[in-house]
Amino acid sequence: MIFNKKSREIKRTRKIFNILELPKSSKIIDVSCGGGRLLKMIENQNADLELFGVDISPGYLAQNPELSNINFQTAPASSLPFPNHNFD
Repeated sequence: MIFNKKSREIKRTRKIFNILELPKSSKIIDVSCGGGRLLKMIENQNADLELFGVDISPGYLAQNPELSNINFQTAPASSLPFPNHNFD
């Protein structure tokens, strides 16, 4: 059997979300999201979540225009463009 990094990441993401039992209306943020790979895996598991990705580099965010249901913003992690207590 061959295991690769991507399959381990997918299994880990599924396990985390099974433990969390988030309501469908949950808002999730990935700070320093890079190209959004983790958010895409989350979206594939549960399309009802509101997903937000923040990264300081606009180049990373531009890599994934097909992630249309994920809200990407360019900002440093130390100064997020969202109100406090906005995410689950």
